[in-house]
Amino acid sequence: MLVFLHGAGERGIDNARQLTWLPMPLSEPPVAEALPWIVLAVQCPPDLRWSEVAWDAVESSPLPASPSPALTAVRLAMEEVRSRYPVDPSRLHLTGLSMGGYGALDLAMREPELFAGVVAVCGGGSDSEAPRLRSLPLWLWHGAEDRVVPPIRSRRLFEILHDLNAPVRYTELPGVAHDSWRQAYTPTSGALDWLFRCHR
Repeated sequence: MLVFLHGAGERGIDNARQLTWLPMPLSEPPVAEALPWIVLAVQCPPDLRWSEVAWDAVESSPLPASPSPALTAVRLAMEEVRSRYPVDPSRLHLTGLSMGGYGALDLAMREPELFAGVVAVCGGGSDSEAPRLRSLPLWLWHGAEDRVVPPIRSRRLFEILHDLNAPVRYTELPGVAHDSWRQAYTPTSGALDWLFRCHR
């Protein structure tokens, strides 16, 4: 199963906008045949966020003491899907973009043992809690010209985890602004194939 956390622009109550950047392309052949995931894409309400932190901050902030209500809803939805469908517990994957990149790292830091791999695109996380991810395969993506979420947020996480010999990758895209997901989620980037191959 792939858990996908969308960005701030896809928040709402229509249960449709969150499908735009990844779930819909994953449902189309031949991608759906090559990557046969069960995809969970919960929509964040308009006034909430996956992680209660400042997206544009250069400095890392501590991991909030509790997950946000929106992230708690995702966690409950995960358990509901796992109870209804044949989800392989050794192949539970996580990805998110922008606000969802923050959310993916927040969730992974809280329960790193749950996931087989994570792709976090133009997000950020708590530097002080990064060591929790030392055993979790992680691929960070960021546009070098991102003015919404500073690239330093991904660079620092990569440096911390790389120094711990963690299974971490980092791709910084020269000349790309905030919409680095357009490249990260393409079949040619290799990120989704890599994530699909991750096993616990």
